[in-house]
Amino acid sequence: MATYYNAYEMLSQVRRGLAEFSADLAQGVELDNAFTNEYLMQKINDAQRYIYNKVFKAKPEWFLTSATATFSGSAYTLPWDYGMINELQDDHGNKVFRIVARQKTPTASSYTGSENYYYQKGNVLYLDKDSVSASYTVWYYTKPRDIDTGRVTATGSLTITLDSSAKKIADYYNGMTVENIHSDWTDTIDDYTAARVATISESANLDDVYGLVSELQEPFHYLIPKKALIDIKSEHPLIKDRVNATEVKLLEDYINETLSVFGARSEDITIEDIFNDFAPFDTITTVVL
Repeated sequence: MATYYNAYEMLSQVRRGLAEFSADLAQGVELDNAFTNEYLMQKINDAQRYIYNKVFKAKPEWFLTSATATFSGSAYTLPWDYGMINELQDDHGNKVFRIVARQKTPTASSYTGSENYYYQKGNVLYLDKDSVSASYTVWYYTKPRDIDTGRVTATGSLTITLDSSAKKIADYYNGMTVENIHSDWTDTIDDYTAARVATISESANLDDVYGLVSELQEPFHYLIPKKALIDIKSEHPLIKDRVNATEVKLLEDYINETLSVFGARSEDITIEDIFNDFAPFDTITTVVL
């Protein structure tokens, strides 16, 4: 029995819901099946994003965190769990104001720009003043990173190499919880490289099955495979019995009930708001620090 409802457990649950489960299929030993693990994990991660959007609308403060923003050459790359900026502060705790890129001080200008303004391009923040190297504080809302399950393809001294299904992005899984199904341990990934090598504190064996744990709050984990199953039944060409209104309604009831207990604040938001308000993220009220 796993300690966490990790990616392997979710994949197994989805396969059971599709009446196509075996340990060999879930662990990638057997590949002759209608639903590949890659496809099912894609739907699981899509479902995680969907549940996150619902939870975020009810409790945005749950996802508010801070990090040291070390600017080099006036640029800082946001962490991989970044979802949306709340505020940037200088080393004295003063707010640094946001501008759009076209408002940046022109390079040819005699004015060198200001450290009190920043703009964003993609996943990078830039200060209006050029050539600044300093440490700021960035407050931002996190988003759950994609989870993964597979087999350990190589081991080293307190390292494991994740399967080819894992992200090939340096630092992507830093700080995430990983559970080893075969060796029966859980650990935190201290560092992760683009070669899919994760630094941990435990030892693993070649071909051990692992599962990463969702960064959503634990009470919402059970909703992820339920949503994934509905999406699969709605779109996969091999599914003969399409998802029905009762199944969709049941998922909504599960979400409503979980939010009413763990998430929704009656004085701020109603369940009807959660399901009917499709306003973009930037319209959400900013948390006052």
